[in-house]
Amino acid sequence: MDPFFEELFTLLGFSDEEGQEYLKTFQEILSMNLVADLAETLPEDKRAEFVKLVSADGQQDGLKDWMHDNISMDADIAKKLGESVTRSYRDFFEALVADLDTGKKDEVEKFAQSYMGQMAE
Repeated sequence: MDPFFEELFTLLGFSDEEGQEYLKTFQEILSMNLVADLAETLPEDKRAEFVKLVSADGQQDGLKDWMHDNISMDADIAKKLGESVTRSYRDFFEALVADLDTGKKDEVEKFAQSYMGQMAE
């Protein structure tokens, strides 16, 4: 598991099993956003392979490699990709903190904002 998610789930007091379930939820959010935002934007010859990779459970590394090899040079698609990833993290964080008390919510939001700031750099 990514160290960020390990730290986040520890902060929230989740067991390893709960953390894995939430990580799976995040991957589903990310996959849906990527498909919605990029499937129609991609050139037709790359679209089917992209959708197949996004649909495969646990294929985040393969997807990252494919995107680097196939679309990293297209500035418009790369921008759209970054927006999709950022929105996915934001949606996930919002859902994660929705039922927390104010103090814990603030702590998680601060942690998440720190991570998002690092991603933007």
